Amino acid sequence: MSQLRRALVTGATQGVGLVLARWLAVAGWQLVLTSRREEVVTAVAAELSANTRVIPCPGDIANPAYRWQLDTAVAALGGLDLVIHCAAYTDVDGCARDPQRAYRINALGTQNVTLACLEFGAEMVHISTNEVFAGDCPAGYEEWMPLNPVNAYGRSRPQPSFMCVTTSATFTLCVPPGCMHKMGRNFIHAILRQARQNGRLHVVADEVGSPTAAADLAAAILQLVAARQFGVYHFVKT
Repeated sequence: MSQLRRALVTGATQGVGLVLARWLAVAGWQLVLTSRREEVVTAVAAELSANTRVIPCPGDIANPAYRWQLDTAVAALGGLDLVIHCAAYTDVDGCARDPQRAYRINALGTQNVTLACLEFGAEMVHISTNEVFAGDCPAGYEEWMPLNPVNAYGRSRPQPSFMCVTTSATFTLCVPPGCMHKMGRNFIHAILRQARQNGRLHVVADEVGSPTAAADLAAAILQLVAARQFGVYHFVKT
């Protein structure tokens, strides 16, 4: 990984994207950070600029015109070695209500990021989801198993995965179930909020998962990048 020094991190203002941005900045990487939240990504870039050069690039990755902003930011770094694509629309209920929005962000957004990867000759890490599987295999899923999503969110994710593995860009795919971070929305925060507000819990009883800390997933991603072990990986904390 020492030869790769310029990275683009999408979804860099929360969760695993924020963890990765902070770690890469401390390691001296020059960064372009993207997020739809302009004020937040600008603040994160300012925080990390004490260690290295960090350029905020706020905007909508699903908008084809956004590529011009990315091109300008990357040109300011003199090129790009690595893209870590964390941005996604992950609200399962929201995806069910508006599957078109889910497809636009998760599929078309990833297409734009992948094309940028190809343009700059960068290596790519794309973070997908366990929702691309039906959840009907008690023994769990291995990387070679066929995808079979059963909801709108899951159906918005296989195409970007296919897009990544069929381009000439080098890639690594990680599929984390229930990734947790102290900032942002996640299952643990939802349970605590519901307990405080209602005094009782109403949750599904037909799903089994293993909560995974964003820092653990970020560490695994950086190990794969350092080893240049391209391929499809399922990662979960046990």
